[in-house]
Amino acid sequence: MRHEKTNYMVFAFHTTTSAFALEKYCQKMDISGRLIPVPRQISAGCGIAYRMTLPEYDRLPEVTGKNDLSPEDCWTYELSNRDIEIETVKMLPL
Repeated sequence: MRHEKTNYMVFAFHTTTSAFALEKYCQKMDISGRLIPVPRQISAGCGIAYRMTLPEYDRLPEVTGKNDLSPEDCWTYELSNRDIEIETVKMLPL
């Protein structure tokens, strides 16, 4: 059985409050994504991350510093056949 690769942007946060704030903001803006446990390949933040697909990330307007939405760090996350590849991304403006 062949599985296609799925690419995501994953944001880690210093606090759970910030993670929930981004989730709420994305819901308000109708941008799909979800909260996930921080992948074990990443050790950062409060333990909760927000994941969205790359097309959804492209829809996310700049919100850094507004409403406590600034993530601690950002990664690309590729999921394929249960294999995960994670790459640190230069922090892109949200």
